[in-house]
Amino acid sequence: MFLNKPDFATSLSWRAGEPELYDQWVMHVVHNKLQDVILPMRQSSILGARFLKAVKWQADFIYLDSAHEIDETFSELVLYWDRLQPGGMLMGDDYVWRAVRHDVKKFVTLFELQLVRPSELLWYIRKPLDWQWPRAVFHRSFGYYGEDKDVFAFDRAKALKYKAQLAAERREAVADA
Repeated sequence: MFLNKPDFATSLSWRAGEPELYDQWVMHVVHNKLQDVILPMRQSSILGARFLKAVKWQADFIYLDSAHEIDETFSELVLYWDRLQPGGMLMGDDYVWRAVRHDVKKFVTLFELQLVRPSELLWYIRKPLDWQWPRAVFHRSFGYYGEDKDVFAFDRAKALKYKAQLAAERREAVADA
């Protein structure tokens, strides 16, 4: 975010060389007595997802404030989807960012899920009760903390379907311009 919005760093309050945004958020969690339902973790989201997997935690609601980088957001979606209980909701913001929009669309297209957009910025996906990782999508397992799927080796037909969808959206955008 510092690279994409030069004024972002100067808009924050700082202490000891770090932005106070996280500290302010934790104070709100404590003030509202939400410590039993919110687990604050000051680390990258990928490490957070791996921690939740290691301790075998499943959540019914996950709010993902993603990395805003193409493919990194997708990786976060896959890792947190795995930590979401069936029927649970994975929600995020910044859908107006190209990378976030790209990876959320890629995720719902590849896994044939329903994307809901309650506003311009927000999005969410509800995990079906009968959800299982599609075997045809993954080609091998690389495993960390157990049996994980290789999320980067996709079924060619699904990848081509997604590519065709993006091409159609680009043509539509050019026609509208």
